Formats: sequence, structure tokens, C-alpha cells
Amino acid sequence: DMKQTKLVVAGSSTEYGHTTSFWEGPIPETAPLIPVTPYGVSKVATEMLCRQYFLNYQLPMVVVRLFVHVGTGHTENQAIQNFCLQVAEIEAGVRPPVMKVGELSTRRDITDIRDSAPVIVQLADLGVPGEAYNMASQKTVRMSDLLDIILSLSTRKDIKIEKDPSRLRAYDEKVLLGDNTKIRNLTGWVPKPHLESTVADILNFWRGEVSIRYHLRPKPRRHYRRETMNNGA
Repeated sequence: DMKQTKLVVAGSSTEYGHTTSFWEGPIPETAPLIPVTPYGVSKVATEMLCRQYFLNYQLPMVVVRLFVHVGTGHTENQAIQNFCLQVAEIEAGVRPPVMKVGELSTRRDITDIRDSAPVIVQLADLGVPGEAYNMASQKTVRMSDLLDIILSLSTRKDIKIEKDPSRLRAYDEKVLLGDNTKIRNLTGWVPKPHLESTVADILNFWRGEVSIRYHLRPKPRRHYRRETMNNGA
């Protein structure tokens, strides 16, 4: 019986889009949805379709608007993932020690999926049908600072940074900061950001992936035969 099943819909902070250019402070769920990317448009469309089913057929659904969520095993198109991948390739010697980057002055609200996943599960029980909830840390980090953390964990200290025009977006929100008051009041969640630990785990993941992709193996240890002097004793 679908009416007994609560649907948790994965939305996105990209739904707010242009709103970030004029909104003061953290963005609440009541802010206008003005997406500026195809992905953001698709998320708004998904949310509206699910809301239509809720209003017309009483299908219980809640939307969780995910701000930047990171963890191991994610797509390399995400900035933190791509930064770590490039560093891992440089460390492995399959890429010159030059990192290609886009805009580094933007600020993003980043959450480790291990911190938020249990709260997302709680929404299936506690979420009010028809409502949307921001899943955000309500803190931002500048991309340049994020890159500095990654570089500080690298075994290579000679990596240079080079801006790549092809990595610049036509529209890039300067600050993306979510108001998490609604979901905190509902679930009691207190975000526990540990960015350095998260970055270390992601970097180690990509080190392993690079080793597999390029068929790299640890260099075998040289074994020396122990010579003994035979003195006839």
C-alpha cells in the first residue's frame, strides 16, 4: 500500500540557484527556488512532481535538500574528489605536479555523509509529509582553504596550482550556505564537521583508486641472502 510508505526524495541545494546572489545569511526552506543549472532544474522538477502526488493522491513524501555532501566513493566531478584524485595521481607519478583548478574563492556548505545519513533515515519516520528539509552544516569553507587542507596531507610538497578556464562555470554561486534549523528542531541533530578527517579519508580512497586504475603495485622489498662463513667447524 503506497499510502503507508513514506517517500524520502533527494533534493539539492542547487534548487536555490540565483537566490544565493541576494539572500542574506543561511538559506531557509522557504527561500525561492530559482535554479540556474540543468541539474538544479531537474531537482526542482522532481520535487514538484512528488509534491503533486502528495497533494492529489496523498502519497506521503518528504524532501531533503542536500547541500554539498561528501564521502569516499563519490563521483570525481565534485571539487573535493577531483582535487584529491589529482593529488593522488601526482603522488603516484602519473601526472605532472601541477593541479588544474577552477574558481577557488567560492564558499560551500559541506557535510560528511557519515554525519548526516542517520538523520536522513530519521526523516522517513519523523518528517512531516509534504515538507522540505535542508540538510546542511550551516557553516562554509572557502574552496582555496579546502585545497590547502588537501595539499597539507600530500606526500608531495612541490605541487603547483594552475587555473583552468575550462573548469570555470557560467554561473557559480559565490556562497552556498544552508539554514538547518528546521531539521535540527525535528531530529535533534547536531552537525559534527571534521573536515580534515573527511579529506584524509577521501584522499586515501583516491590513492587506492589510482593504484588500481594504473595497475600500480607496491615496490617489492629486496631480500638479501645472509652469507655465513664456513670455517670448517
